[in-house]
Amino acid sequence: MANRVIIDNAKAYLDQGMSDKEAREQLALETNLTPGLIHKYVKIAREEVEDVRQKAKLAADEAYIRAVSRSAVNMVMSRQERLEYLTQVIRGEIKITRAYTVAGIVVETPEEPSHGDRLKALAEINKMEGDYAPTKIAQTTIEGQDIQRSLSDQQLVDILKEINNLK
Repeated sequence: MANRVIIDNAKAYLDQGMSDKEAREQLALETNLTPGLIHKYVKIAREEVEDVRQKAKLAADEAYIRAVSRSAVNMVMSRQERLEYLTQVIRGEIKITRAYTVAGIVVETPEEPSHGDRLKALAEINKMEGDYAPTKIAQTTIEGQDIQRSLSDQQLVDILKEINNLK
């Protein structure tokens, strides 16, 4: 038997659940190889079987992570979906569930959005769209030139010279 065939046979035995010792014994019955050589081939087969199992486990783990990531992404509403939901609340196109306690029991009932609910939804859309952001106003001189916030080293030296000249 060729070396590869012996290793493949040992892998088949190991895949069937045989221990290394049982695989060596089976190969000893089938071949006339020395125990040392059979041990070597079973060791190679064990390494290959473990390598395949490790790769399969990594592939399964990666597939699981991808599936979980995709479902997590799908669970979070996009910006557009949030805007559409809030718009539906404002227009009264969807019901809002309200919880009431009746005789110690919590009862949830779907209701039309109240005026307050609609205003809150509108305020949330305004925040999302940046409607509450402050307006930036440029600081300029009467002539329309930008006012400098900081002075260069040379400008500071010139100002100090003018102050000294005034004294």
